[in-house]
Amino acid sequence: MTDDWKERIRSLTYRKTETQDGEFVSLVDMAKNNCDLETCRLLMHTFVSDDDFGVQESVVSALGTAEVADYQQALLEELPRMMAETPQWAEALIERELTHRLSALEESLKDRSNEEREAFRGLAERARFDKDERGPS
Repeated sequence: MTDDWKERIRSLTYRKTETQDGEFVSLVDMAKNNCDLETCRLLMHTFVSDDDFGVQESVVSALGTAEVADYQQALLEELPRMMAETPQWAEALIERELTHRLSALEESLKDRSNEEREAFRGLAERARFDKDERGPS
């Protein structure tokens, strides 16, 4: 992705208008099937606590086109921040990996920092506890 694209994504992380939402989604759509590690990192950083009115689903979709290893590395790098700033997104993204790509996630965790592994463990425990509380699906 170009430097201009990266700068526009960064500038639209905190959007205030529908016009900004539309521009953001258009930019994110450009990342589909072009989602390398650097792009994954940048897109992961757009998950913030502000209400996004469903716009972040476009980011989830674009990230879904990335190589699993790139996606998981970016997710695990951002996980400590996300747990502090936007725990609902941290939970949703980790739960998706636990459900659909557990073995790849276990492999990705081997090379992560202690902080990233601890953030993951805390979130995984909470997700397991929440699931136990809800009962079988």
